[in-house]
Amino acid sequence: MRAATRELHRKLDHHHVLRPLLSPDVTLAQYHRALLALHAVTGPAENRIGHYFDTRSLPMDYAPHRREADLLKDLEHFGLAPAEPAWDGPPIASMGALIGCLYVLEGSTKGGRLIFNRLNERLGIEAQMGGRFFSGYGRPSDELWLEFWRFADAHCPTEEIGSACEGANALFRSYIDLLDLSDSPSP
Repeated sequence: MRAATRELHRKLDHHHVLRPLLSPDVTLAQYHRALLALHAVTGPAENRIGHYFDTRSLPMDYAPHRREADLLKDLEHFGLAPAEPAWDGPPIASMGALIGCLYVLEGSTKGGRLIFNRLNERLGIEAQMGGRFFSGYGRPSDELWLEFWRFADAHCPTEEIGSACEGANALFRSYIDLLDLSDSPSP
């Protein structure tokens, strides 16, 4: 899946809303902007995935994987009003599509720790003080990543791998498109 999503993953990582988070010159305003934009996109994505789990008998508890509450706590810490949802979330019509969407969100948890470390170094952001979303605060991130992969291995048959890659790429594209709409690049 990594090879099939590499191009869009890279494009999202270098998006003008997210790219400043790894810059040595990142500002608090850029961080706030990213949190607001990510809330508008991530909340609906998690809700759609949660609905898929809620309407099926699947052997994985999705609740510990959800991160919208962390985004809301970060926004509250900075006195920012949550952004309105930017969409209804990704369409999920198969186990493959579910696995693809989970791949994107679970991967962002792992990548978020790198961003958190940079934000901590440059802005003094602490996990409990506005940095929960990127730090994975309160979560055994490596354990959740492994749980996702065990679930994917057990529930994504070979014939669904193409659908998983398509689902992941569709979610990456949605994030890119919705972040493009969140506002224009700052100077």
